[in-house]
Amino acid sequence: MTSKKTYKSPLPGTGDYIDAVTNNYYVDKTLLIKTLIDEHPTVALFTRPRRFGKSLNMSMIQTFFEKTDDDKSVYFKGKKIWKCGKKYRDEQGKYPVICISFHTIEDNTWDDSLGNIKIQISEEFKRHSELAEPGALKDDDLEIYNNIKNFKADISFYKAALMYLTRFLSEYYSQPVIVIIDEYDTPIRNGQAKGFYNDAISFMNIFYSMGLKGNKFLKQGILTGVLSIAQASTYTGLNHLYVSTITRGGDEYFGFTKDEVRDLLAYYGYEDKFEELYEWYDGYLFGSNEIYNPWSVMYYVYYKCTPDIYWVDTADNSDLKLLLRASSNEMLDGLIKLKQGGTVESNIEEHITYSDIYSSKENIYTLLLSTGYLKATKINSDPANKMYKLKLPNKEVSVIFDREIVSVCEISEGDFNRLWDSLLNRDAETCEQYIQRLMQTEASSLDTAYEYFYHGFMFCLCAYRTSNYIIRTNRDSGVGRYDITAASRKGSKGIVFELKSMNNRESDYALAKASEQEISDALYKEAQKAVEQIDRMHYVSDLIDTGHTDILKVGIAFKGQYLRMCIV
Repeated sequence: MTSKKTYKSPLPGTGDYIDAVTNNYYVDKTLLIKTLIDEHPTVALFTRPRRFGKSLNMSMIQTFFEKTDDDKSVYFKGKKIWKCGKKYRDEQGKYPVICISFHTIEDNTWDDSLGNIKIQISEEFKRHSELAEPGALKDDDLEIYNNIKNFKADISFYKAALMYLTRFLSEYYSQPVIVIIDEYDTPIRNGQAKGFYNDAISFMNIFYSMGLKGNKFLKQGILTGVLSIAQASTYTGLNHLYVSTITRGGDEYFGFTKDEVRDLLAYYGYEDKFEELYEWYDGYLFGSNEIYNPWSVMYYVYYKCTPDIYWVDTADNSDLKLLLRASSNEMLDGLIKLKQGGTVESNIEEHITYSDIYSSKENIYTLLLSTGYLKATKINSDPANKMYKLKLPNKEVSVIFDREIVSVCEISEGDFNRLWDSLLNRDAETCEQYIQRLMQTEASSLDTAYEYFYHGFMFCLCAYRTSNYIIRTNRDSGVGRYDITAASRKGSKGIVFELKSMNNRESDYALAKASEQEISDALYKEAQKAVEQIDRMHYVSDLIDTGHTDILKVGIAFKGQYLRMCIV
């Protein structure tokens, strides 16, 4: 007799509900449908990190509600929603459904993004080909339908496309329409990252407002995304908006619960691997629910319980990279604490604008939390208090931090070890060569960089040594505040870094036309002054107090991609 293990694959990747329940191991999340029916918000928004099951759940909702020629109830018989009673079964296959995904809108220009958005809209119009049947639409409406479908419409019609399609379908089926938008904020988020935020927010605001706000043809709108956007918002004024975020509306419908993970391991005969899986992929907290990363869990089982970094390969980590490249001193201090397994406390405000995402450390922590890099535990039960204790959720994310730190600095592990050895051996010349080679890859952005940029760059280099060193930034010591220290976890070795930038000071404008040798000499004098400052301000006091007596004092002066070091 064939074992079920021979035909049920745990490999993730499908966003199609029918494929998932037919060909894959499926973790039953159909009670999300019950929540939508019972609470019946006009518009529901679910924000979760990427690869936590949003697209699969949207496909599940579409498959359940959509009125089709073939009977799709077979895909729900035996599932949790089917056991909830006739009230819920009667909703299956009852409504016309619009389903659009914007997860591919990651183009480099607004024109390309708009073209991609038009394609997604056109494809959904084509999917509802019943509207093109003779007599289905009035002549004027048929012209609008065909023009949008065939890319002949003015942009104003694409902004109104959601409104038009809900009306067309509602009148055709004599039923209100369910609208599903997967990754609703990707065009906006991409616009912020690529420099055309205003174009993106202007289009999407009208698109969502006309389709979802006060639309009498709408049964329900269901959206997913990464962030819940406020102020210049895509949903300001929407009726009966239900928002489920990582910290609020803690549903177990996105990601795996502990019981679901245990059932999965038992199904494949890997019960003894639970503790290892827990260490690598647990640690998320959605509301009050302990959640595992579903993508990584499934890959872990597929590869016969081999722990590795699976989640990081599903999307770029541009948010983390940008943060590591140009963080403020205060933010770097928090990142170091997180990297070393500690916690930071921060206000979390999940309704923010993408244009303001890097304007404060609170917004940055909100972004890191929303994108899955952090776990948040509320400090107290006061609903008005939004302070949370934040930490890296698990070993997988901790390793991702390590890898991205090295990636940002674009340095191999071998080169890094040689760089660090030259530093410990007080070989400033060799150390300069390694760092300058890295800096040259950033030449275009460094000509006017401020000291905090170089601070972030050096943090990346130091943070990769946190297994052997405790890294601290901007701490009071002696009679001032040092830039960075590295204190050996074992032994007496300690390092104090003082950093200087000569890019933006009026006194250094004369160097703009100086020769490389003149720049080098000026930088070395500045690096010497940095070491003198370490002595004068007694920055080593903090290290001495912790028993570190073999202390290197490192002054580094930067100008553009040039640097000089003084190591004493």
